[in-house]
Amino acid sequence: MNTTTLATWLEEATRNLSKDSAAQVRTEIQEHYDAAREATLDEHAAVAILGDAKAANRQYRKVLLTTAEAALVGTPRWEQKLLQGGYLEIPLMIFIGGVFLAKELDLGMWLVAVAAGMCVFFWNPPKLPINTPSRGRAFRCAKWIVFVFVLAVGFRSGHRYPTTWIILPAIFLWREWRYASIRRKLPVPQWPKHLYL
Repeated sequence: MNTTTLATWLEEATRNLSKDSAAQVRTEIQEHYDAAREATLDEHAAVAILGDAKAANRQYRKVLLTTAEAALVGTPRWEQKLLQGGYLEIPLMIFIGGVFLAKELDLGMWLVAVAAGMCVFFWNPPKLPINTPSRGRAFRCAKWIVFVFVLAVGFRSGHRYPTTWIILPAIFLWREWRYASIRRKLPVPQWPKHLYL
């Protein structure tokens, strides 16, 4: 077989991997391929010894960043502005929503105080020294507690807003799952600020 076969194998094995991950795989595979060729194997045997490209791709995606994950490592523009203290209307909207929800459910002003505390704590985390894995875990535990609390309040409100109480938790859980996957794959010194949160 010619080198096109190796190129085809590499194309399949690096499918959906980020640019840096794909480059790492290509370098490692090229070394294995060259070593097999030096052991007097022909090109066909050298490619065959690499194994199944699709199986290799599945294994690589478990330990290396995919294209979608690499995009999440870079902070989106709206998150950058948020982390810099912009978009103050978002916590304000949460606060106003908490006031209306408290009034509607007759839960009293204590819920408003909780909503205000959530705004300060979760929308201004860059002002807090969350810069180690242990502090990040503590912050995320607090975030999960608040998430469960808000979800419980949502379910208590009955079925008046069923779509909201399905979509918002789904977005939250999807984001947390993706970020957990990235944390597992990247060394801590390479974590951007928002991966701690």
